[in-house]
Amino acid sequence: MDKHVDKATSEAVQPAVSRYRAPALEKGLDILELLARYDSAVNQAMIARELNRSPGEIYRMLDCLEQRGYVQRDRPGDLYRLTAKMFELSHQHPPTRRLLDLALPIMRRFAHDTNESCHLGIKHHHGILVVANVDSPDFIGFSVRLGRMLPLFDSVSGLLLLAYQPVEDRERWIREWQTAHPNAPVPDDLDEIINTIRHQHYWQGPSSEVEGIIGITAPVLDPSGSATAVLATPVIVLKTQRTPVENVREMLVAAAATISNHLGAPINTE
Repeated sequence: MDKHVDKATSEAVQPAVSRYRAPALEKGLDILELLARYDSAVNQAMIARELNRSPGEIYRMLDCLEQRGYVQRDRPGDLYRLTAKMFELSHQHPPTRRLLDLALPIMRRFAHDTNESCHLGIKHHHGILVVANVDSPDFIGFSVRLGRMLPLFDSVSGLLLLAYQPVEDRERWIREWQTAHPNAPVPDDLDEIINTIRHQHYWQGPSSEVEGIIGITAPVLDPSGSATAVLATPVIVLKTQRTPVENVREMLVAAAATISNHLGAPINTE
């Protein structure tokens, strides 16, 4: 893969510079983006310091965001955290809502039949955003939480979603990743990985974060044959495996194909 990023490409993946300014809106968006980077609640002073703003103007913005339901203030301590409102808004967007309406019943059936959890991810910025999950019905299970961001090149979900994109989009994703993560190399054997994924219609590998977990993924395709989402299951390797990994994989691929067919994707006859 060409690792050169030309000037036009670099500019294309940077935020556009507008001739018009909306200072209040920019401050509000800066706060939301800052809070999204923290797992725990933070205080007003830290927000003001991080954004190089005065405590007074930050307080006014926080009060407005709290009144609109985007931010929650925890007392005592006056610590601020994001609510789920933006996540809820994203799910009201018609394409995402239709995908979830179609996918969730099939995901629940998969979890019931395999005793494994599963989750659905879509591309978001430079990674994979988990937009739906179904827990294992068994007393032992591992699941990936809603809203989790998975890396594009260091996760089986990211590699599978990348493999099922048109060549032009795939190369653009790679350029954007390299611009945003200059110290995170792209796998040398990426072309071989992509060819293997497309040949076998799934991707499987050990978790990069949790020992003893095998990630299995399958593409959810749109009518053009590109992956609009990835269906994944993190399988816990147990001494007495409830459902053999090979069977789990076959059922996941079948579940993803069913969702794809409902979306109007061509039926795979290979």
